[in-house]
Parts: sequence; structure tokens; C-alpha cells
Amino acid sequence: MPVTKENNRVLGILIRSNRIRKGYSLRELGQRANISHTLISNIEKGQLIPSNETLRDLFKELDLKFYDDIELHREFMRKSKQIYTRIFNYDYAEAGILLEKLRKFEEKLMFSIDVVDYVLVKGFYYASVQVKLKEINDAFQLYGKMIDFLTEDQQQMVYFIQGLYQLTKEYYNSATATFHRALSLGKRDRDVFIQQYLVQTLVKQYKFIDAYRISSVIIKEFEDRTIYIRAMKTKLLQAGIFYHIAKNEEVYEITSSVEGFARKYNMIELYEECILFRTKIDIRN
Repeated sequence: MPVTKENNRVLGILIRSNRIRKGYSLRELGQRANISHTLISNIEKGQLIPSNETLRDLFKELDLKFYDDIELHREFMRKSKQIYTRIFNYDYAEAGILLEKLRKFEEKLMFSIDVVDYVLVKGFYYASVQVKLKEINDAFQLYGKMIDFLTEDQQQMVYFIQGLYQLTKEYYNSATATFHRALSLGKRDRDVFIQQYLVQTLVKQYKFIDAYRISSVIIKEFEDRTIYIRAMKTKLLQAGIFYHIAKNEEVYEITSSVEGFARKYNMIELYEECILFRTKIDIRN
């Protein structure tokens, strides 16, 4: 395997994550492998290039292996980019198909340079469609313990996924704090997606002024980036704000606009949400 800073970092994460899974302290692993615990700490931090003999001894104690398949790496990079794009565009069905293709190589991916990014893309999909929540929680509790070992982009995705999990479980205060952490890191072009879910948590906490202010900004950004379905979803969040403060005319105006889009592009879910809002108003009246 070519020696690179990225490879050293991922090797360190693999060793640390499996050491934590097995419940070994640095000293315990050092004693079992007959290696200095300080040396292991530096390897875990990606600060030291281990010898083949040291890696062999550590991997033996941790039941680890490592796959270095450049073609698999390229295929993972291509498919993971497609999965993120599909999720951001609300095309969860296609994202799921692509993820299943990657999962055929899960054993290799979980012991490769792509392990962290594979866990992130898988966790993001599951959190977005609200399935396998226990698996997500277990994985990201572990990665939360290694947050300082990850790149800023990876840290942002860890917090984003944790926020999605907390939102699903209705831990709204925690979700708000976690989304704010995500917004302080990583890629700026990802912020608009995080902010959409932040608006949901704010609405659930009846923080309508902040929710409306943020939603107005991200609707425009989604429209500028032609991600219209997310723009429509965010408009429905605004309809929810107006519904809570009994501004029925505003709710009718927003839902009529979204319903027109839903009819044109056969978006059944959006259409039904619009009908539900107006039905709730009629019942309340």
C-alpha cells in the first residue's frame, strides 16, 4: 500500500475503533502485542508510520485485516458521490439501490482506506429514510469517541447524521445543538441541507421566528440550485409555522403553490401534505 498521510490516518482509525470494540486500553493492547502503548497511540493518531511487523502484531491481536484494492476504492468514490446526490435530491429509492451495490463489498470496505466514508454514507442513507436506527446509533457512538481523528468534512457528517437520529427520536434540543455543531464544520455547500433539518427541530420547539428566518434563506438557495423538491418541502415547513400561529390565509397560499408543483411533477407525498394542512384548518375552523 502506498504510504500517504490519508492511509496512516485511516489505519489509525481502524486500530483505535477495533481496540475500543474489544474493550482494550492502550496499555492492555500494548501488553498483549508486546508494543509500547505510546507507539500505539501515535499510530492511532496517524502521526507515525508503523513497520510491517508492528502492523502484523497489532492486527493479529485485534483480529484485523486490511484490503488495498484501488479499483474498489474508485468504484466506492463514484457510487458514494452518486448516493449523496440522490439523497440530497430526495431520490431515496435510487440511493438505496446504489447502496445495496456497495454493500456487496462491505467486508472489504470495512477494512479498507474507505471505512470511515463508507460508514458515513451508509449511516446518512439510513438516517434519512429512518431505518436501522439502532445500528446508526451504535456506529456513531463509536465514531463520536474518535471525532478528533476525522477530517472536518467527516466530522460534519457525523454530527449531521447524529442530528438526524436525534430528530427522528424527538430529542429536539439535542438535535438543534448537534446540527449547529455540524454547521460549524466541513463543506459550506452542505450547510443548506443541514439547515433544512435544523428548521424542523426549531418548529418542533416552537421557535418560529428563527425557523422562518432560516427557511426563507434556504428556500431561495434550493431554488437557485434547482433542488426544487427540497424548496417545496421547506415551504411546507413554513406552512407549519403559519398553521401554529393560526395564519390560515398564509397556509392556503403556500400549500396552493406547493400543490401546483406536486401536481405538475406527480409528487404524491407533497400533494397529500398540502391536503392535510387544509383539512386540519377546516377541522379547527
